[in-house]
Amino acid sequence: MVTDGPDVSALLRKRRYVRLIMLKQSVVRFYAWLIAGIALAMPASAAPAPLHAFEFRNTLEDSGSAGVDILAEGGSVGPEYFEFNPMYPGDYIEGLTLKNTALTDPGIYSIEMRVKYDRLRNETPPGSYGPDQAWIKTIDYTDSLESYGLFVEDDIRWEGPGLTGKIEFVASKPTPPFFYYPGISPDSVITADTFFHAVVTRDAAGLFSCYIDGVEVFSFLDTQNDAVVDAPMRTLRFFQPDEQAILEYNVYEVTKGAIDYLRIYDQALSAAEVSDLFEPILVGDYNDDTVVDAADYVAWRDLQGTMMDLPNDPAGGQIGSAQYTNWRSNFGAVRSQQLSTSVPEPSASILLAILLVCGSHRAKRLHTQQFAR
Repeated sequence: MVTDGPDVSALLRKRRYVRLIMLKQSVVRFYAWLIAGIALAMPASAAPAPLHAFEFRNTLEDSGSAGVDILAEGGSVGPEYFEFNPMYPGDYIEGLTLKNTALTDPGIYSIEMRVKYDRLRNETPPGSYGPDQAWIKTIDYTDSLESYGLFVEDDIRWEGPGLTGKIEFVASKPTPPFFYYPGISPDSVITADTFFHAVVTRDAAGLFSCYIDGVEVFSFLDTQNDAVVDAPMRTLRFFQPDEQAILEYNVYEVTKGAIDYLRIYDQALSAAEVSDLFEPILVGDYNDDTVVDAADYVAWRDLQGTMMDLPNDPAGGQIGSAQYTNWRSNFGAVRSQQLSTSVPEPSASILLAILLVCGSHRAKRLHTQQFAR
């Protein structure tokens, strides 16, 4: 006997088809959720690892992968900085010398440092050679044999007070006057008695770039290889005068200052990587622990009335009301810390594990529910 009615087999097939579609949608949502969890657990971009790293905390040791200690040509290393104080007449060489740099290619590198000059006038005797009293040798690539390299210069060369200045590269030229300025920053990118963050890079194409406080201030193509570390034993010198300038012109291209740290990388960093390296100072953090709190007041109080250096003090000079006002205005401020490792933080790893376990359990439960009916 045949009766009209629904096709049970067709209904069951349709129901199974709908459940299969629902299961596929659930699986897609699960994997989207899983991918989002993995993205959350991924670390921030790892900071480049320096080949040479000198932190100048009572030591001249290299904490980078190369392990080549730097030499002090006079000057002194303390708990916070390496300080150089060249004088004329007297000992005018008080900088740093790094011999046997471990660069894979002496023409490809990045040099990072945080430095300050007490004034932007050098130690040339008055009347010796007027305009060159404004030149301060910062990085030398030729073992102090030639007047080429990276300089800081007073904004007003002849009669400038040495309060603000620019940074520039002096390169060689085959015809008189045998030197020129392929790269000069704008005026006033550097202020006397104030730390600035400087990075110079040179890539495989010979492009030399200079950055101050994370911002590019000039670049040029180094066609004469003046920025290649071609001195004997791949030597780099910092804050030391040129012998030629002294012997021929009685010019002493040095002045008093301090360096907080020096790092050298075996690669040409990108503009984005240089920007990431720069950390603006946290004004008022006088014990340099990344937070402005009562401990910084104690540091200020203990040094009040002295000419000692306070970390993160843009005011400078005698410690007094200016430093107190800056501390009070910034009280409670915290400096963010960037990740410098490629290992996920514990919290991110835990989050990833939870997502994997819960997601796996959810997918299994959905599969069981769909086919147990």
